[in-house]
Order: sequence, then C-alpha cells, then structure tokens
Amino acid sequence: MKKNAALPGPGPKVTFTDRLSILLAILQFTLVILFFMQLPDQVPVRFDSSGNASATGSKYTLLLLPFTGALLYYLFNTMITNPEKMQQWIRLDPDNSGMKKGQLMNLMRNLNFIIQAMIVYIIWTTISVATGVQETMNTTMMFIFVIMILSTVSYLVYTSLKATKKQKA
Repeated sequence: MKKNAALPGPGPKVTFTDRLSILLAILQFTLVILFFMQLPDQVPVRFDSSGNASATGSKYTLLLLPFTGALLYYLFNTMITNPEKMQQWIRLDPDNSGMKKGQLMNLMRNLNFIIQAMIVYIIWTTISVATGVQETMNTTMMFIFVIMILSTVSYLVYTSLKATKKQKA
C-alpha cells in the first residue's frame, strides 16, 4: 500500500470501540442463526412510529440485516484505515492532518459502533415481536439511535465547514 506523504503518522490502532463494533457485527449473525428455526414464516419487516409491526414478510428477509451490518462494518473500517479517501469531507493538509485524521477516524469508529448496535437492536426486536416475547418495538431506543447518528454526522459536517473557513482565510 502506497503511503501518502501529506498524511503522516502511524496506521490506525484497533481500539475498544473497534472491538465492540466487530462483536456487534458477529452478534447480528449469531442472533439470526440461533433463532431462525424458532421464527414463524412471517416476521415483522416494518414498524410504525408507535412501534407496532406495520408489515410482515418472509423470515428469510431477516437474513439481510446481518449482511447489511457486515457490509457497513467493512465500509466504515475501510474509511478508518484509509482516511485520505475522505478528503472531500474534511480537508487534510500537512499542517493539520495528524489531528484531523485522528478526529475523523474516531468519528467513523463511533458511527460504526452506533449503527452496528442499532442493527442488533432491530434484529433482536424483530425476533422478540415475531416470537411473541414483546408486542412492539421500543421507539424511544430508535429515537436515541437516530439522535446519536445525527449528532455524530452533524459534528463531522461542522468540523468540515470550520476547516474550510480556516483554509479560505
């Protein structure tokens, strides 16, 4: 792999958040595998704003969620290990690349963790509603996940705009 001279510093370290994210990605597959045979043929595939199942589909559609989680994990991990590919969002130059590279990698790690946790929650809730353990999805939890994602992305945009203003000045 070719090193970019404008982006000095060591490669990304595996952090506690990275380890939690991979465990959550593995947990997604584990939940589906463990409970798949116990699921009825039709499972909830959509929940309304009150948390009630508003549509059902084949239990095989539940298999898409862990693969989606794995794909998102791969994409975020690629962004973490190759932050120079993210330069369209945060401008990195030799003067500030060390700080911003670390900041960007931490934001991507946090976003990856939040999304992996949200997918685990969706899988668990779908299994619980389908098997009759609970009646509805806890919409407060989904609201918390959405707020966490929006705040992380908002901070990323804010940081990018701030860096762009400094470069123009």
